Amino acid sequence: MVFKWILEKIAGSYNERQLAKYAPRIEKINKLYEEYDKLSDEELKQKSLEFRERLKNGETLDDILEEAFAVHKQACKRLVWTEYEVKWQKVTWNMIPYDVQLLGGIILHEWKIAEMKTWEGKTLVATLPAYLNSLEGKWVHLVTVNDYLAERDAQTMKPLYDFLGVSVWSVSKNVPIHLRRVEYEKDITYVENSELWFDYLRDNLAQTMEQRILLFRPLNYAIVDEADSILIDEARTPLIISQPSGEPTEKYKFYAQIVKALKPCPPETEKKKSWLFEEKKKEEPDCDYKIDYKAKTALLTSKGIAKLEKLLWVENLYRDLWYEEIHHIENALKALACYEKDKDYLVHNGEVLIIDENTGRAMPWRRYSEWLHQAIEAKEGVEIKQESETVATITYQNFFKLYKKLAWMTGTAATEWEEFEKIYGLEVLVVPTNKPVIRVDKQDKVFFDQEAKFRNILETVKFYHKIWVPFLLWTSSVQTSEKLSRYLQEAWLQHSVLNAKYHEMEAKIIANAGKLWSIIVATNMAWRWTDIKLEDGLFEKLAENYTKRIFEELNNWKWLSLVIYSKFETEQLLNELRRVIGGQKSEIFFYSKKEWRKKVNNEELEKLIKESIDKKIDFTLEADNFYIEAKFNKSKKLKEHPFVELIIKKSAKDEPELVERDIHMWLYVLASEKHESRRIDNQLRGRSWRQWDPGVSQFYVALDDDLMIKSGGLITKKMAEMLYPKEELQKMALENKSITSSIERAQRQMEAMMFSIRKNLFEYDSVLNKQREVIYGIRDRILKQEDIDDLVESYIEDLIKDAVEKNYTFNKDILKTYLEELTWIDFSEEIEKYGKKDLEEFLILKLKDILKEKREKLWDEAFKNLERQIMLQVLDKLWMKHIDEIMYLRDKVSMYGYAQIDPLLQYKKEAFEKYQLLMKNIKNEVISTLLKFNPDAVANEAQVIELKTLDTPEELLNKLKSGSEIAKDMEVVQPSKKQTWPKVLESNDDFEVIELDEGSHQTDVEKEVEELIKKMLWK
Repeated sequence: MVFKWILEKIAGSYNERQLAKYAPRIEKINKLYEEYDKLSDEELKQKSLEFRERLKNGETLDDILEEAFAVHKQACKRLVWTEYEVKWQKVTWNMIPYDVQLLGGIILHEWKIAEMKTWEGKTLVATLPAYLNSLEGKWVHLVTVNDYLAERDAQTMKPLYDFLGVSVWSVSKNVPIHLRRVEYEKDITYVENSELWFDYLRDNLAQTMEQRILLFRPLNYAIVDEADSILIDEARTPLIISQPSGEPTEKYKFYAQIVKALKPCPPETEKKKSWLFEEKKKEEPDCDYKIDYKAKTALLTSKGIAKLEKLLWVENLYRDLWYEEIHHIENALKALACYEKDKDYLVHNGEVLIIDENTGRAMPWRRYSEWLHQAIEAKEGVEIKQESETVATITYQNFFKLYKKLAWMTGTAATEWEEFEKIYGLEVLVVPTNKPVIRVDKQDKVFFDQEAKFRNILETVKFYHKIWVPFLLWTSSVQTSEKLSRYLQEAWLQHSVLNAKYHEMEAKIIANAGKLWSIIVATNMAWRWTDIKLEDGLFEKLAENYTKRIFEELNNWKWLSLVIYSKFETEQLLNELRRVIGGQKSEIFFYSKKEWRKKVNNEELEKLIKESIDKKIDFTLEADNFYIEAKFNKSKKLKEHPFVELIIKKSAKDEPELVERDIHMWLYVLASEKHESRRIDNQLRGRSWRQWDPGVSQFYVALDDDLMIKSGGLITKKMAEMLYPKEELQKMALENKSITSSIERAQRQMEAMMFSIRKNLFEYDSVLNKQREVIYGIRDRILKQEDIDDLVESYIEDLIKDAVEKNYTFNKDILKTYLEELTWIDFSEEIEKYGKKDLEEFLILKLKDILKEKREKLWDEAFKNLERQIMLQVLDKLWMKHIDEIMYLRDKVSMYGYAQIDPLLQYKKEAFEKYQLLMKNIKNEVISTLLKFNPDAVANEAQVIELKTLDTPEELLNKLKSGSEIAKDMEVVQPSKKQTWPKVLESNDDFEVIELDEGSHQTDVEKEVEELIKKMLWK
């Protein structure tokens, strides 16, 4: 550590050394930019054509980077003052890339993560590598976090791309699926992330190449905004396309009622430790389930299992009920114990809507997977939606690995650099801000409990609200936002609430957030992907109001100690004080270390104050009934350190009551608790306007906040009680070093736990991803009709060789039965007649001849189309079934840990076995279907083999009904604490599902294909 410190002092940090390498390239770009001033608009536009020709002749993108960036910057300059429309509003182009933006563009071109702070112009930065890479003609995707940004950014940057001769537009939920291919054919496409992923999954369910809208060409280069949101916040959320299944819904109501009869264990009985050693094991408490907050689940005790066995009339819960029913019980218990209304979800118009823990927004397009959403619907007594089964799935990480080149942008990545490097192999480089950061991120204030915290929040808001300072009060949940709102209502403070319940009013509320006197109580909705614009004249009005308040306090015989953190705010306040004093026509005296005490007029005073501020010279100002002493902080190194302290009295001798206040003239971001991740806290601080403006942010934390409880906050609370009387704790902010440091320690612990979960998910999904690549590779080969006959013949060879190898010597009867089921032909005589090797050759040739005869009876193109449709339907059907089995397997292998077996190794082993079985079943079903159809019977009716589904037995439903009736009469005990659970994103939006049952929702093409297959089956 000492060596690292010395190295950084001598050579700078690693980040600084890496950025220094780009300096010559930026210098060259700026030199070329000045040279291109001489070119006409037409000559500048011709540069794009020149670059394309040079790339075709063998030059690389790196060879032309400086020239392309210089052309881009020159184009931006020539567009200045151009008026155009963005989202139905007139805007004027005023953007020319700064050096730090050029730096960000180079980093993105080199496939790295560029961390650029809020308001540093990431939208313009992305256009630099986008333009450069589009010159290859290989298409660029700029991925945003929502539809609004995709549409806004594409429209904002369209004049620049038009000037440079590059086509551009956007894809969002508003673009119909059949029109999206046109947009993806553009050189550059702005697209909302989930729409891009679902288009990929839909394309891998397409029945023809013409139906594909995204994968009609390879995925080349993507620039992804908000990298941390996708790779970290959403990393536990796999993307799923689903279709309805036929599972009955009444049993959810029964299970929801039954688990209400279970008694939760109190939190203190779940895990007890003394100061020095763990207490002796006690008897199991009199309760039915324990809530594991860190694992985010609820576990049945032996007493809880016994109670359920009694309610369900079974002897052994895990032996007598199916796995699916146990899963339903677990989900009903999780819904009751681990999910909280208005925190994890809300009920709106009779629907359960998930609340995004990262944005605070309701997500009507998302549903919890594996029957959990239905369990919550049953708990809330709303309509239970039909269950769904997975059709296609992929995780965010594995999707983006499909791109040949990938770059990421975000405002907060440095705190998670280790995860980006270890899991994704991505380097994070922090781009410096264009202007120095002067926003004040004040030290956290820690309070004894929630009541003390909210009382102090109210006192802070009351004071600054009288000055008309705009406030953004952040809360972690809908529930907390409504609680804080009640405090403000009781204090008669007018405010607006922005949470998932009022998302329709978001635009209006945000538009007023930067106005004088505004108070916004909000969840994460107000600080992610939104711009809060401050009212014109805000600083002047706040300086005027501060001045009025200063004279009010002086008239009440109080003297003030005012701390100001920035030069800008100091100038605003002192100039307003000077204006007021000068207007009183009293004698003004000024003196400092540089100036003797002298009488000055208003103009002289303005110059002296400006010089004192610029040079940080302490000074004193005296007038009638007014005395001010300015003490500058000459050793100020951090933006959190004060810039100046103003001592204001009626006279130099007065010593009445002291009032100490901090002066802030910007949007005040005040958070009611810390997030589990430091990265999210940094995002919130960024809402306090731009880096070079004097905003302010602060966190108020209570020792019984969720984050603190998860990491020993109750113990810290007991320590505080030992150090101070309870009455004093209610009034003070705790500043003990061990208490304040516990906040960051708690965050690090939660970050480590979340990192472990994401890493685990990535490792598990990597197994399925390798299998997915093979299956989708086969699909691509089929859709492109690349040697389908060769593929079919290879299936025949694999099946026959495997069957003969395994059964010829000892199980000829099994071999005979297998061949008869495969072909509906009796090969008994041949099995007895030929030896092993000869039998293999005979059977392979025979089956190939059968297919050749069928092919000759139909025209060649018709048979190929038939082969393609059969193979695709078999592949999709069995792949869907395989996905469900893999999901069940992932749940099952977790139990191997108790047997000291690595669950991941066991998962890989069993997943590979299932994959081998999947490939064998695909081959079997494809060859069997092709061999059994009769070309001569196309016009005849077919004998359709209906797929039977196993319904829940009537006996089980009767038991559930009986058990729920008994549970209604039992005492209901609600759990004391609830937590969130990882979500799964599902979508049926515009997706035409493939089903073989009657009444299914199929496309016309699929119906025709199915009817054709039916007609070709033997009677």
